Amino acid sequence: LVTQTLITEPAAASPDPGLSFFEHRSRPYTLALRPLPDGSDAVLVVMKDTSEVTLAKRAINNPIVVIVIVLAVSISLISHLLTRSITSPLQKLARASKKLAGGDWDAMVEIETGDEVSELAGALNEMARELRSSEEKLLRSEKLSMTGYLAARVAHDIRNPLFSIKLRTQMICERLP
Repeated sequence: LVTQTLITEPAAASPDPGLSFFEHRSRPYTLALRPLPDGSDAVLVVMKDTSEVTLAKRAINNPIVVIVIVLAVSISLISHLLTRSITSPLQKLARASKKLAGGDWDAMVEIETGDEVSELAGALNEMARELRSSEEKLLRSEKLSMTGYLAARVAHDIRNPLFSIKLRTQMICERLP
């Protein structure tokens, strides 16, 4: 029924009984008919435009599609590499700052990109050095404070018995003629 409405002028016969060639509105088409394997009377129909213009369009479109796919893959690869070149130094900075937050003052980061990230790495390294220096000063101060406290305790512990001994000797000296 479909073939009767579309076919206006039958063309040359095909060696394959399932293929037909015809023209519709001055354009050549190939029609393939195959019965469905389910045993019913249904037929699968595929129609293809076989004009020279359509074939030329396909010949042009196929390389264009390949070029577009290659460009898309290239762009995604370049963007991935560019993104990694930006995020990798930032991830190093983040790991180093987490180590610093955990008290590891030796967590230095070496980034030599020559941009703001490199300046930030230098500032982070300087902060780590200053924190280490501050911690050393604080420890020294605590040691000196503890030494002073211990000296005061020792002096107190020695002075109390000495004061008692001095008082007793004074009392004894007053009683003796």
